[in-house]
Amino acid sequence: APRLLALGLIVESVRKLLDYWRRMRGRIVANGHTLILGWTEKTLLVIQELVTGAQDQGHKLDLVVLCEEDADQVKHELRRHFTRTGEFRLVRVRSGSPCDGDDLQRVSAASAREIIILSVEGRRHEADLSAVRTTVALAAIPRPPKCPIVAEVHFPGMSQAISAVLPNAVGIFAKEAVKTLLIRMAMQPVIGRVFEQLMSWVGADVYCLSLEELQMTDVRTVRDAQARLRHGVIVGKQPGEQSRPAVVTTARDDTVELGDRLFIIAESLTQIVSSGRCSAVPLPLLSQRSNNSLKPRGSSLSLYEIARSSMTKFLQPFRAGDLVIIVGWLAGMGSMLLTLDEYLRPGSKIVIMASLSKQKALEQLGAAQKKLRQSEVEYHVGSATSIYALATLPLDRAFVIMVLGDREVSDTPQLADSACLASSVTIHGLLSGQHKALFSPNFETRPRIICKVRSPQTQRALPSDDDKQSLSEFVTFFHTSSVEMALFTVASSQAVVYNFLLQLLHGNDFGDVVSIEVGALVGGAVGQTTSVQVQRCIDLAREGGHTLVGFVRKGESMTPEFCLAANPEDNSSLEPLSPECHLILITRHTDALSSLIN
Repeated sequence: APRLLALGLIVESVRKLLDYWRRMRGRIVANGHTLILGWTEKTLLVIQELVTGAQDQGHKLDLVVLCEEDADQVKHELRRHFTRTGEFRLVRVRSGSPCDGDDLQRVSAASAREIIILSVEGRRHEADLSAVRTTVALAAIPRPPKCPIVAEVHFPGMSQAISAVLPNAVGIFAKEAVKTLLIRMAMQPVIGRVFEQLMSWVGADVYCLSLEELQMTDVRTVRDAQARLRHGVIVGKQPGEQSRPAVVTTARDDTVELGDRLFIIAESLTQIVSSGRCSAVPLPLLSQRSNNSLKPRGSSLSLYEIARSSMTKFLQPFRAGDLVIIVGWLAGMGSMLLTLDEYLRPGSKIVIMASLSKQKALEQLGAAQKKLRQSEVEYHVGSATSIYALATLPLDRAFVIMVLGDREVSDTPQLADSACLASSVTIHGLLSGQHKALFSPNFETRPRIICKVRSPQTQRALPSDDDKQSLSEFVTFFHTSSVEMALFTVASSQAVVYNFLLQLLHGNDFGDVVSIEVGALVGGAVGQTTSVQVQRCIDLAREGGHTLVGFVRKGESMTPEFCLAANPEDNSSLEPLSPECHLILITRHTDALSSLIN
């Protein structure tokens, strides 16, 4: 027995020593891999987007994660998140500090194909400083990586600091884009769904390919290039001269040259490159966004108001002014209100309820409140989860109710999501007349509820949008972390596509995605009963210099259907559209938009 005890002690000591050497001296030898530095709940979303993107593009993915957490615990999280074993095996994990040069060398940082630096949990300033420290550590190793490096930052100024350390590193500030998308999801649900798909690797995506990669070196116009595709719609062009900005194109007059790259909306990269030649009639192409201050001829409404009023008829009666209710408080609320103001009509009101004191709320809004042109702000102090506080709000008169969570209550994703879900359920109950002693609803059309959630765990627990017996039938869940990390992975793999999408999303002269009724496009009365073939709508949009990328059938969910087949025969099998259905167009000409509306 003593000998067995001694032998057991020796074996255990050797095992611990080997485990220590493995953790401290072990090295992952890799080339052309994707290196992720840092582990948070968002890391799972990044890995999921990278895996989906690799499947769409048809290439092998090699993922390495370096984090301070225990490697076995991280592997357990990966195994629990991914249902398929193959996806889990794509990831190799090593424990260590992303700010330590020795640990970075042990994961072959110098030979990586791309490096992604994720923000650590905690205060935003500290998280950004940690990203800068990691960039400094990468620059200090004997062979600094030459591959693209992207870092998640919370403040735009930190992006310049990161690029100053390593020229091939850039800080990605995606939170403002996510806020803008949240607003478009609230005010223009169909358009929001379109951007939500285009900004991730799920569904239709935007690809940027050169004429050489498309084997179209002999084409000279966008029309000729479109005619070669059997699948996909050419939506823009990145000139070969890097100093020239990307542009949105039309099939009628834009030319292409060797060195140019084309932006194409398609379901996957493999479908584009395997298109081959065909005699298809070219689809219309993505057009450019018009400034919201411009007005079409013969119209007193701005471009935003025209597109939005058309969408409003699909959802709610037209009103003299909108009422938007915001439950909760976000950092940077002032900039969010300025963006929201652009989508409202004159005389609108924004009602905010949060636990923040009125004095602090006004201080944080600052000068932004005075810059609002279309709306005014009314602030209420109250708990977002209190049924008594929520019952004091004019819920039944709202166009949309946005539940954003309250940072004053908790900054932890799980607790913030719990508060948002509780608020959404309470608001749904008040609007359904379940608490008539506190609130008696009186509305013609039920207000929509947008609930912001952050945690991937909450995302997995929530029912799908197709589940009509769940809360999803009445509440639209907006997964901010998922959208943010989707944008982040697009930026890491195709920065030019990331910039193209941001220009299309934000208010400028680049281009705009709008939604109009089929009846407005074909020139018939909205109430007519004659259905229209999808290909007919495609041809009419192309004649006006617009791109038809999809549609939404009335009475169905807000999920758009994309029509990306270049061959008219493929579109002939689609069910005809009624005049009340909404078409998703991308246009850059306000005059041309006026011709469709009037």
